[in-house]
Amino acid sequence: MAGVSLIALLDANALWSAAVRDTLLLAAEHNLFRPAWTHQVLHEMAESLKAKRAADWMRGE
Repeated sequence: MAGVSLIALLDANALWSAAVRDTLLLAAEHNLFRPAWTHQVLHEMAESLKAKRAADWMRGE
């Protein structure tokens, strides 16, 4: 991403929603900003996904 000076830290909330995540990453592909995240953010998102899947399974979804 040559020439991109703006760096945005994407938190778990931004990465959770597929629509928001896809929109942000598409904007990054067009060099509007450089996305960044941490291992902690990815861990938080993974734990949230696991909890949602478990809740969905308990409801029979």
